[in-house]
Amino acid sequence: MRSLIASAAKLPGVEEGIACAGTALESRTLKIDGRAFAFFGPNDLRVKLSRSLPEAQRLAKARPGSCVPSAGGWTKVALGPGMLGVATLTKWITESYRQFAPPPYGTARERLPTKRAAVKKTVKKPARRA
Repeated sequence: MRSLIASAAKLPGVEEGIACAGTALESRTLKIDGRAFAFFGPNDLRVKLSRSLPEAQRLAKARPGSCVPSAGGWTKVALGPGMLGVATLTKWITESYRQFAPPPYGTARERLPTKRAAVKKTVKKPARRA
């Protein structure tokens, strides 16, 4: 885990921090532009995936317990012997970084597509005659 944090901390503009300090949810964070893109717990890692989300979903079915992807892209990955390889984890951390990093390090194309807000059409009602 230390090697993952060390390699991710070398990405441009990355700051380290602690989330939920003093609670059971306390985790080490890596931030870019004030936004956390990776959370390192004692036995797991959480990253936000976009392009690799289908891969994570396949892995979750093939190897239960290895990772738990959510619809929003945030994926909890178990760390430890016999789990996902360092190359995959490094790729996923970089992908998460790019979703939060400002240009030129990150791009909007890396982000998950969002639903466009429905546009309300206002229909004028005819004026009442007195």
